[in-house]
This record gives sequence, C-alpha cells and structure tokens, in this order.
Amino acid sequence: TALRCRTTSIRDALSIILREAGHAGANVVLDPNRPVGPQAKRLDTAKMKKLGFIPQISLEDGLRETIRWYELHKEPHEK
Repeated sequence: TALRCRTTSIRDALSIILREAGHAGANVVLDPNRPVGPQAKRLDTAKMKKLGFIPQISLEDGLRETIRWYELHKEPHEK
C-alpha cells in the first residue's frame, strides 16, 4: 500500500527520534544565535515514482526500525 506524502518538520522528526530512542522527555534547546535553517524539508519523489518506486513504510516506522537496528548492532564500547 502506498503511503501519502506529508511534510514533517525537523522538530517533529527529532521528537520521533527522541521518543523511539527512549529519550521522550529530553529538553531540546535551540540556539537563537545560530542561523535559522529550514523548518521542514520535503522530498520530491516524482522521479522515484516514475521509476516504479512506491514508499511502503512511514517516516516514523523507518526511524523506529533504524534505531532498533542500531541498538542491536552498536559496538560494545557504545553501549
């Protein structure tokens, strides 16, 4: 089943990552002295769709699976 494209803010993506990594309550402080970058990025999948690629997994599920994989494969000194 193809997934609907949607824009995810960088803050929302960070929130997903923190939650899935077990740090849901972490306090993220943005430095107002840093240049303000994009608040969100959107991938244009038009070329991929023309080649027959249809996304099968959501960003949230992909981040969750990536974090789980990393946790299983990190080096002993990283634990």
